[in-house]
Amino acid sequence: MSAEEKFGLMDLVDEIVFSLPDDQKANIASKIKSEFLSSAWQRLGALSHDLTLVVMGKSGYGKSTTLNKLVGESIFQTSDVEACTRSMQSVDYQMCPDSDAHYLSIADLPRLGQNPERDEEYIELYASVLQKSHLVLYLLRADQRDFSIDRWAFSRLFTTAEARRKMLIAVNAVDKIEPLNRSRPFALSREQSANVDLRLRTIAQEFDIPLSRIHPYSAAEDLGVDKICSAICSHLLKHVK
Repeated sequence: MSAEEKFGLMDLVDEIVFSLPDDQKANIASKIKSEFLSSAWQRLGALSHDLTLVVMGKSGYGKSTTLNKLVGESIFQTSDVEACTRSMQSVDYQMCPDSDAHYLSIADLPRLGQNPERDEEYIELYASVLQKSHLVLYLLRADQRDFSIDRWAFSRLFTTAEARRKMLIAVNAVDKIEPLNRSRPFALSREQSANVDLRLRTIAQEFDIPLSRIHPYSAAEDLGVDKICSAICSHLLKHVK
């Protein structure tokens, strides 16, 4: 837990894992190992088979801030004035400590959109990590109009049905959708909610993704983050139940 006692993704994983029947709980590590051989990583000189979540997105979409909200702690580097993530950052959470060392691994990949040469370099990293991931959380911004870099990334990374099945889109900054409001505690107005719904439908059509796999939220206002946590857990833990 963070100092503010936020309920983060790791806490939700704990709650779900430890609510499983004993036979399913004991079987988690063996299922990860037997069913997901492609997820093997070298960790402290030993082979570890992990559940892996990777987060992708363009510079300025609030990727690292979102991850800190998801895990409930300030772990990933953030900055208001420059793009911080130029190498892969990750946090690893040991699942079922009494079993073999298997982890929930959450990776923050370098941000796209800084310059074309770097984007080409990063897209190769994205593609290699994608092969070992169980879920991709791709970030967009609700108030962003130009998704050309994101469409380019999709055309390079999500060309198969298998790749698209393990992707969720999280749409940040819904609080920036017109008409703006300053309600406290913050809540979307009826007009904003209607405009957010229209924006999500546009994104679903533009990226050919079902609406059920698109999740609106605001990292700045801590709005909808809990629903993204639930969607992530639902997707990841179906691999081990």
